[in-house]
Amino acid sequence: MREVSTAPLADLSAYRNVTDLLTRRVDEAPDHVAFDVREGERWRPVTTAAFAAEVRAVAKGLLADGLQPGDAVAIMAPTRYEWAVADLAVWFAGGVVVPVYDSSAPSQVAAIVADAGVRVAFFGDERSRSALTAAGVPTVLSLTRGLADLATRGGLVDDAVLERARTDAGPTSPATIVYTSGTSGTPKGVVLSHENFLGQVLNIAAAYSDIVRADGSTVIFLPLAHVLARGLQLICLASGMRIAHLSEPSEVVASLAELRPTFLVVVPRILEKIAAAAGAKAADKHLGRVWDAAVRTATQLARREEQIDDGERPASSWSLGLRRRVFDALFYRRIRGLMGGRIGYVLSGGATLPSRLSLLFRGMGVPVIEGYGLTETTAPLTGNLPGRIRSGTVGVPLPRLDRADRRRR
Repeated sequence: MREVSTAPLADLSAYRNVTDLLTRRVDEAPDHVAFDVREGERWRPVTTAAFAAEVRAVAKGLLADGLQPGDAVAIMAPTRYEWAVADLAVWFAGGVVVPVYDSSAPSQVAAIVADAGVRVAFFGDERSRSALTAAGVPTVLSLTRGLADLATRGGLVDDAVLERARTDAGPTSPATIVYTSGTSGTPKGVVLSHENFLGQVLNIAAAYSDIVRADGSTVIFLPLAHVLARGLQLICLASGMRIAHLSEPSEVVASLAELRPTFLVVVPRILEKIAAAAGAKAADKHLGRVWDAAVRTATQLARREEQIDDGERPASSWSLGLRRRVFDALFYRRIRGLMGGRIGYVLSGGATLPSRLSLLFRGMGVPVIEGYGLTETTAPLTGNLPGRIRSGTVGVPLPRLDRADRRRR
C-alpha cells in the first residue's frame, strides 16, 4: 500500500462561486451552442448567451418572490434542460440547491424537506408535486410553466440586485445539499460548497482536456439529482461541450445516431445491454460463433493497447490485424455507428465495470474510462486517463483542491 496524490491543475483564486463558470463562458463564447433541447421530434440549439439570459430571468423571479441568500430550493424532476436552468438560477439568486430523486418515496421527500428547510421547490410531474406539497414546502412550482412565470415576475428586478445576490455566496458557502440513502434510516445530507464544485469542474476539465472540448458534445441521461451527472453538466457548460438531455434511458440508443456525441457517461448496465444486443442480433443471423470470435479479437486488441500504454512493444501480428479489419466491417463499425459514430471515450461510473466489457469496447474502438468517487468527494475521486487506461482498475487520484468542509447533516 502506498499513498498517492495528484497536484491541482487549476487555479481557483479568480472564482468566487459556481456562477462564475457561466458568466465567464458567456464572455468567452456567447454564440456557442451550449445545449440541444428536445421539442417533439426536433432538437433546438440554445446558445450560451440564451441559456444565461433564461437563468438570469428565472433568478430575478426567485428574488421577486422573496428568496433570501442561503435559502434552500429543491428540484424534484427527471433529467431535462429546465433542470439546468433552475439549478443555475437558484445559484444566481444566492440560494442552495437540494436535488431530490423523482422516484423518492413521500416519507423520504418529507425528511429531506424538513432537514434542509426547503422554502421553494420545482416539480416535474403530479406525483412529485403531491409529495412536495404534502411535505409542507411553502412554494411549489412546475419546472416548465413555473420557470416562465418566474421570469415574468422578475421583470422589475434590477440587474444590480441580481448581481448582489449572485455574488453573495463565497467559495466556502454551501452550494448544494445532496441526500444519499445511506445504509439505514432517513436520507443523509452531504453539504457541498461552491469551492467543492469549482475545484472538481476546473481540475477535471484540465485533466481530461483531450475529451472535454468546445467542439465536443454529450448526452446526459443519468439523474441530475446524482452529483456525477450534475458535475458533468457543469464541466461541459464551463468548457463549451454541447449538452443534450434525455429523461428516459430507453430512448438513449435511438437518439445517439442523431445527436452524435463525442463523449458519454454511462452506468455499466448500458454497455452490458449494447453488447448483449449485438450478440443477440448476431445469433439471430446464425453468426453467434463469429460474434464470439469478434469478442475474443477485441479483447486481444485491447490488451495489446494496454501493453503499449505501459511502454511495452508487443510483437506485431498480421493475423490479429486481419481479424480486426474483418470484424470491424462485420460488427465494430456498426456498434460505433449505433453510438453515433463519433464517440471518442465513454466514462463508466455508479457500479463496478467488468473487465471483459472494458476490454471489449476498447477493442471495438470505444475506450472506456472507469473511475471511483463519492457524493462526499463531489463525484470523481480517481479515474483512468487517456493513454493510461487499465481495465479492471479505477485509475489514479485526480487533481483536486478541496478545502471546504463536507459533513453529514
